[in-house]
Amino acid sequence: MISCTSCSNVVHETCVFGGPSALVSRKKFICDECLKCHNCEAAIGEDFSEEFGVKVCERCTGYYTSKQYCPMCLQAHQTRVKSVKTKKFLRDLFYCECGLWVHQDCDPLLRRNPENLSKARSKEFTYNCPKCRVLLKKTQAAAFVEILIMLDKSNSFTHVGSAD
Repeated sequence: MISCTSCSNVVHETCVFGGPSALVSRKKFICDECLKCHNCEAAIGEDFSEEFGVKVCERCTGYYTSKQYCPMCLQAHQTRVKSVKTKKFLRDLFYCECGLWVHQDCDPLLRRNPENLSKARSKEFTYNCPKCRVLLKKTQAAAFVEILIMLDKSNSFTHVGSAD
């Protein structure tokens, strides 16, 4: 038995190589399922890019380098998005300030609440994807802590006292 170094799937050496192989124990083994492009599922052999956190074939790498993928599901958009200035959304894709387009179904706020969906489609609303919302919350929390530190004039909460 041999296990895939990518997904830990276990297979018989005889099924894959026709018999036990001394070379297999020295090299890493990647199963056929792991050697598929994340986006188009084409067989990619051992020549693939993992730069974006998923294995993609040469043809699909262009989608990722040009930010034509959803940061949540990491699927590339098969339709190229032409202009950010003319549209904030395209069918089920929404443009985020980070420069990526997010599927409506990949964002829990859009998926669960029709009111949020209509807001995200309005021109007055600035859409932020779930990953950017997390970063925004962290930034806001840090700013809030800084304000509390400035307001703590007596150093009651921010001063590290000596142990007596």
